[in-house]
Amino acid sequence: MGNKKQSTNHKRLLKLLGSKGKDAATPDQISEFKRIFKRLDADGDGKVTLQEYINRSKFKDKAKVRAIFNATDRNGDGVMIEEEYIENRTITNEAKEIFNKIDKNGDGILTEQEFVENSIIADKDLARQIFRDMDVDGGGELSLPRYLRIWGNWARED
Repeated sequence: MGNKKQSTNHKRLLKLLGSKGKDAATPDQISEFKRIFKRLDADGDGKVTLQEYINRSKFKDKAKVRAIFNATDRNGDGVMIEEEYIENRTITNEAKEIFNKIDKNGDGILTEQEFVENSIIADKDLARQIFRDMDVDGGGELSLPRYLRIWGNWARED
């Protein structure tokens, strides 16, 4: 039961940062995501395997492609379906947009100070606490990939 409270809190924290979550995509964006999914689905069976994704992804770094695939395949069944793809793209695109607004110097790294000063959260103590919750390794900064991984997990909590 305590897990439910924590989950609600994470989603609430993302909302404070401006997140709309799974509902962030516009109808045009959803149409574009569906078009891309169809391109990725080489055999047209409605499922994209890791190999199809590797073969058809715009990224050439296989480790990055595998990480994106695994983040998208939320149920871990080895295939991504259109619904998973759209959800992942929606959450990730919104998270990147918010990250880029906070990352004023554009270096792809958020420091605690940058986060506190540039997020839309007026309560600086709350902003500091959110940053520290996201900074799971306590390193004092968040790279975009780490931030996206944490954001994605928080956004999908029930």
